[in-house]
Amino acid sequence: MPLEFPLNLIHYDEIAENCNLWRNFDDVYSNWGSILSIIDFQAENQEEIAKVQKPGAWNDPDMLVIGNGNLTMEQCRSQMSIWCIWSAPLIMSTDLRILKAQYREILLNKKAIAVDQDPMGKFGKRVYKEGDLNIFSKPIQPIEGEKTSLAIALLNRNPDSPIVCFILGFH
Repeated sequence: MPLEFPLNLIHYDEIAENCNLWRNFDDVYSNWGSILSIIDFQAENQEEIAKVQKPGAWNDPDMLVIGNGNLTMEQCRSQMSIWCIWSAPLIMSTDLRILKAQYREILLNKKAIAVDQDPMGKFGKRVYKEGDLNIFSKPIQPIEGEKTSLAIALLNRNPDSPIVCFILGFH
């Protein structure tokens, strides 16, 4: 392949053709700043990623750091929720033999895992960003006619303001 500029140009279509799984950003560390940087990168590149992700071709934002001791419970739930909205591989980086029950509950959440493993395998996108609030949406089954169901994830990025209120309207 010829050298192209910018050098960080990622050919997602070629990657998806040749790989079942790929990583495209920094390693995750067990802190909220690291997770937010991954969320930002994935959201900023979501159009390119969403075009090529499908069953058999998975974008990997890196491991789940739930239970490694440096995140609040809300931050652990947030990482699990966003990774599931992205249909990400749910690879755990903790010692499961000594994992505390509250972290095990997050990692074994059947509803979250069902969203992650939805047969459509879509990459969920950030559809709203205002201040510290991000909203992600992912098409999931069942499909009725031309309409799909949606999984929604709310992310409050501010650890000092854990409560977010909003009104959900249906059309």
